[in-house]
This record gives sequence, structure tokens and C-alpha cells, in this order.
Amino acid sequence: MSELNKMQFNTFKPIDPERSFTINVPNVEQPKGDAPSFQSVLSSAVGKTNDSLKNVDNLARQLATGELKNLHDLTIAQLKAETMLKLTTQVASKLTSAAQSIFQMQV
Repeated sequence: MSELNKMQFNTFKPIDPERSFTINVPNVEQPKGDAPSFQSVLSSAVGKTNDSLKNVDNLARQLATGELKNLHDLTIAQLKAETMLKLTTQVASKLTSAAQSIFQMQV
């Protein structure tokens, strides 16, 4: 438990201030070789989900102003964003559950 208290944490700023949240991820060593770190993979996935949600918002505004002629594009973007958001939520839930299990372990 004392090692956990000594860990330093990075704080990610929200990409979209309207949908603000903060993720605290402990600093970890970079993996050896060309493999990306877990932190960079997670950060990239959250960023892609946010970009997808922004794209849906932009397409909906275009539809409302009459600039978007193909409703099919908006429908596909909405379903894609919904799927990405559900996956991101499930991964966050699993990570939280795993962290709680680790914290409950007795040394």
C-alpha cells in the first residue's frame, strides 16, 4: 500500500470542455521495443471516442441547417459513436473493477 502512495499520477485534461472529465493514470515505464504503452492506447481510444461524438454533433448541426443532404451519413455516424461510447464505458467499468480487486488484496 505504501508503494501506491508514492506513485505519481498524470492528469488528462478533457478534450471537449462541454463534456469534461478527468482521468488519473499512474506514471508507468515505457514498454520495451515498439509496443505502445497501455496509457497511450487508452488515451488514444478515449480521444477517438470523443472525436466520433464531435463528428455526430457536427453532422446533426449540418442537418439542422440544411447543409447535410444525406441523412444516411448521420445515422451511420450516430451508431458508430454509440458503439464506441458503449465500448469505452465497458472498458472503464472493467478497469475500475480490476483496480478495486487489486486494492482489496492483502499483502
